[in-house]
Amino acid sequence: MTADVSVGASRSVTDDALSRDTPIPFGRLVAVEMRKSVDTRAARAVLGTFIVIGALILVLALVNDPDASLATAALPATLLVAGFPVIGVLVMTSEWGQRTAVTTFRLVPRRSRVLAAKVAAALVVSLATVTVLLVVCLSITAVALAARGGSVTAAGVGEEIRLAYVSVLTATLFGLAWGALLRSTPVALVFTIVASLVADLALRVALGDVARWFTSETSATWLLGEESLSLAAVTSAGIWYVVPLVVGCWLQTRWEVR
Repeated sequence: MTADVSVGASRSVTDDALSRDTPIPFGRLVAVEMRKSVDTRAARAVLGTFIVIGALILVLALVNDPDASLATAALPATLLVAGFPVIGVLVMTSEWGQRTAVTTFRLVPRRSRVLAAKVAAALVVSLATVTVLLVVCLSITAVALAARGGSVTAAGVGEEIRLAYVSVLTATLFGLAWGALLRSTPVALVFTIVASLVADLALRVALGDVARWFTSETSATWLLGEESLSLAAVTSAGIWYVVPLVVGCWLQTRWEVR
């Protein structure tokens, strides 16, 4: 009996020492966060909805546009980009909403590594989702154009796909930033989808031309390459992306976990 207790205690001490001396690899943390982001029915439903709605939008566009080209396949991704902040918000806030943060931060005491893994996982999941969406839409478009007897050329497709990827990454980062700062899933979702538009409108009404220094639209158009780099764009990006993400992550490393 004594021997068993000694062996068990020895193994426990060894395991504890091993866990302290060999931190979990960052790649494994990213993989775990990616699995968390698609491990619930709600999360899978959100990702699946992007694909289904995107395909429906494309079919409607092809039916109503006789001059459609292969570049039309990128249209659904462009229109659905407003929904991608949801992925960032869910990844960043799920630990607090589901009360699993206590387990996660106990296994990985350095919270900054977990938060960095969440950012990487959300961006990878968003890229994977838009990639699947683009492949589906390109296939549907190619078949539809061939059935019409039109030419299937790649003219303009590359630029449209680039814009789709940049738009999705920007939208996901926006959700990550405000999810980190607000920590509450419903509050962050409402803010990223609705409140930012209201704030932009209110700033334009109140400040006129000066509002471009503070609206989220300024930084978004710069990130998409639609306008050149300017101090106003950098200021806007700092207000809407950098500051909430940095401050939010800093607060999450200090919030009491319950």
